[in-house]
Amino acid sequence: MLALLSPVLLLGVAELGLRLAGYGYATSFFLERHEGNRTLLTENPKFGWRFFPPAIARSPQPLYLSATRPPHTIRIFVFGESAAMGDPEPSYGLARQLERILQARHPDHQFECVNTAMTAINSHVIREIARDCAAREGDFWVVYAGNNEVVGPFGAGTVFGHKAAKLAMVRADGVLKSTRLGQWLSALRTGSTGPLEWQGMEMFLQNRVRRDSPELQVVYENFARNLAAIIRMGREAGASVVVATVPVNLKDCPPFASQHAPGLSTAQLAQWEKSFGQGQQAQDERRFADALAAYQEASQIDGAFAELIFRQALCELAVQSNAAAGHFALARDLDTLRFRADSTLNDTIRKAATLRGITVVDAEGECASHSTGGIAGEELFYDHVHLDFGGNYLVASLFAAEIEKKLTGPTSAPRTAWLSEAEVARQLAFTDFDRRRIAEEMKLRLRQPPFATQLNFLTRDQKLSETLGRLEGPPGLFIPDYQAALELMPQDWVLHANYGRLLETTGDEPGATVQWQAVAHLLPYEPDAWFQLGNLAHNAHAYARAQDLFREALKCKSDCLEAMNGIGVSLVAQDEPERAIRQFKAALQLDPSFSAARVNLAVALANRREIPAAMTQYQTALQLDTNNVAARINLAKLLSGQGKPDQAMALLQEALRLKPDEPVANFDLANALVAQGRHAEAIPRYQAAVRAKPDFAEARFNLAVESARAGNFAETIAQLTEVVRLRPDDVVARYNYGVALAKQQHYAEAAQQFQAVLERQPDHSAAKSALEQALKLAKGAGQGQR
Repeated sequence: MLALLSPVLLLGVAELGLRLAGYGYATSFFLERHEGNRTLLTENPKFGWRFFPPAIARSPQPLYLSATRPPHTIRIFVFGESAAMGDPEPSYGLARQLERILQARHPDHQFECVNTAMTAINSHVIREIARDCAAREGDFWVVYAGNNEVVGPFGAGTVFGHKAAKLAMVRADGVLKSTRLGQWLSALRTGSTGPLEWQGMEMFLQNRVRRDSPELQVVYENFARNLAAIIRMGREAGASVVVATVPVNLKDCPPFASQHAPGLSTAQLAQWEKSFGQGQQAQDERRFADALAAYQEASQIDGAFAELIFRQALCELAVQSNAAAGHFALARDLDTLRFRADSTLNDTIRKAATLRGITVVDAEGECASHSTGGIAGEELFYDHVHLDFGGNYLVASLFAAEIEKKLTGPTSAPRTAWLSEAEVARQLAFTDFDRRRIAEEMKLRLRQPPFATQLNFLTRDQKLSETLGRLEGPPGLFIPDYQAALELMPQDWVLHANYGRLLETTGDEPGATVQWQAVAHLLPYEPDAWFQLGNLAHNAHAYARAQDLFREALKCKSDCLEAMNGIGVSLVAQDEPERAIRQFKAALQLDPSFSAARVNLAVALANRREIPAAMTQYQTALQLDTNNVAARINLAKLLSGQGKPDQAMALLQEALRLKPDEPVANFDLANALVAQGRHAEAIPRYQAAVRAKPDFAEARFNLAVESARAGNFAETIAQLTEVVRLRPDDVVARYNYGVALAKQQHYAEAAQQFQAVLERQPDHSAAKSALEQALKLAKGAGQGQR
């Protein structure tokens, strides 16, 4: 007996020792915080570490709620992956729309939608989140999940450890990692069992899973059991559970990868290629009947190739054949990069709900019925699975209608009509400014693998460019939208954060600071507000204050890379390059893929004239993040300084291809064009820089100079008016402003500018002479000074 107890005792001592030493991390989804007599819940930023290597683990959305449900409150937990979370911008996702819709419909209740969804997770992780939510007094559990079953943890196509693991192994792994000893053992093997940096969907390109794979059956079985467990836990916790089928983009998302059926002979493959090629040519020439005939011949040889079936569906849609919908769904099911919920997973959701007597929200069917040809596509999706604002509104409305059926009590009857999509957008301040930043994000994402190899890549990329072109309104136009939304919900930290971003874009950094201070007050344990306040302090040249604010962010999250990087940037500004370099290297030690720190490290090295080392860092940044705009801009500066203008211009042009309205890239490219004597080409670039960043005084000044060179003195005066407003002590700008005014015969106003120059720089001889001349001409023209 003693011999049996000894190993157990040894393990217990080791566990206790690790805990006493402070090793490891909390594994619960929520962290409890105590403020006076209140217990509050925040998200655990390290929750994902149980399922992913720490360097690539995603964090939950920021949360701040009472541990006990407040009186007269309906608490709703939303479970799922990135689609349920609201990616690419959770501000306008399912949870927030659902909350607004129900709140307006039932104003006598207070609705609280808690977004527990996370990027890259699947039902194995959701089950653990649900377990932690069971004691948190949820009235409703909303489950919208199924896209990541194959590629998420323990899936057949995962890159995160064991593939297609049996559920018993998954559960054992979870129990082990809930201990500090298990965490220590996991850390020892992390380096050899998965990626060390987050690369998005590109990480999974080699992990293809065929429809007939035995491992896929394990995934289906695990999903069914996990979903059953989630439903059971919700019911046992006293919540009403509402599940939905999962719509995906079928019509406008070609398969990510296709594979031939095994066992085809060389002759069969040759004949298949011939028929497939004939079909492609006919399809390109819009001879859809001929294309269908060729594709049918190919499918008789090998009907498992996903792209073939997708092309067949496109042709059927073009000729309005009823077979199109089925073939689009089949193409999705045959896709061997399985990033979308397939037919079997949706059938599993329906069966699980029916078996347990709960209603299924048919989001899949409703999204199809609201799309062209009755097939879900770009009308509702940003990409393969992530709903746009209208798609989220549709799904949120479906959940809201089902939840309303289950509300009880005298105040549960609806008091108003359902909110329209436009009204929800108004309440959430979903403006063209926000549409543009989402479109910019999606354009970058959709240029990465596996999207970049899809057959509709060029068409989709062009559409996004056109969308961005339509959304070029000045950001300041949308300030009233945010003010109106905040009048309705002044305690909404998300509105304050987005308003802060908008104000910073307009150049109103003091106003942005006020908004981020509100966020810090409403979410005191979140690092992002402190980080943003640090950035704003840095921009105001308050470098010591900025570092204090960045350290506040680090108190909230000790591994906040953005704050570590921010401290380094402020140290550079204070001419402390050695300390700054140490700071950047510390951040990169935690996450080698953190490109902002790597680019800033390169800048610091370049400032010390360590050019080869700086070049290496820029090149590494671009290898790790091929869409990195900042690396291109700064590397271009370095190359330009080394007398390599052509290489520098090529990099700037690449940066603008990735982000057309990037102000610094436009400014630098304009300067390079001026240096080559290409003045007419430079003007639109300066204009783009000013349009993107209205407070960009240097760009305005250079635009004024080039406009004067082109004889456009009205534009020169307009730009210099803004420059002296932005920089009232800029004597160079004021002097040139005076010269431009004088050339337009506004002598009295010119004299005022020359006088202002002399007040700031009394020995400015050119201004003295110009003032005397301007006063004489003003008197002769009968222009009195004001």
